[in-house]
Amino acid sequence: MHPNILIPVDFQGDHFALSQVDHLFAHVLGKRFTGFFLSDFVQPIKAATGGERLEWQHEIGAQARSANVDFQFMLPVADGFAVVHQSRFADLAVLGPINGSARRWPLVSLVDFFNRLACPVMLLHETEHPFQDIVVYLDYDVTSLTALKTFLAFFGNKTAGKNLTILAASPEDEPAIFFEKCLVAYLQKEFRNVGVVPVNDKNRELQLLDFAAKANSPLIITGMAGKELLKNTSWSDRILGNKIALFYAN
Repeated sequence: MHPNILIPVDFQGDHFALSQVDHLFAHVLGKRFTGFFLSDFVQPIKAATGGERLEWQHEIGAQARSANVDFQFMLPVADGFAVVHQSRFADLAVLGPINGSARRWPLVSLVDFFNRLACPVMLLHETEHPFQDIVVYLDYDVTSLTALKTFLAFFGNKTAGKNLTILAASPEDEPAIFFEKCLVAYLQKEFRNVGVVPVNDKNRELQLLDFAAKANSPLIITGMAGKELLKNTSWSDRILGNKIALFYAN
């Protein structure tokens, strides 16, 4: 298997450094990076010219050859949903580092685009030390398990010593109770420090963000609930303001 990772090369303007993303996934054997221009799908505050795009393609290609990184640009397709279709053949899409770069893009349009992708999405504030404490938001939707298993496939061998906390909504029936027990047992085999914190059904997302804001360099892992966190402007502002990394499955 060759994990395929999607990366928007123009998210930070002309400051893209392939080495940063490659370093983040240095431990992943056989990985492949597929680059695309985010501006093909989301209109930035200031778009690059055709000449600038050619320069970036040449420069990034040179970076890849110099570092011996398996990198290619996405197949050009006239369909505006090309990246959505091709994301079905990707294992992960990475957006970051999120800093001043995010101001170049209308947040609503950016969130809408990434929520249409058919692969898990990871939002990072930095790539050198991207996260420390891990928070798994369990709402018993199968996509939360998909996100968790994808995360472990990429970072499981690097995170065993980190703190992991499961924020779990109250299980409503016997299958949900059994699922939670199985999940805890599963994670205890992967992490040395696993905790479970129950959350009330009312304002669960706010409880999640409050908990993450108090953690050390937090990363939230969730399923489709990640979409709702980003769609809500107040919540997405908290994610950006508190530098909370996010890993979610669509």
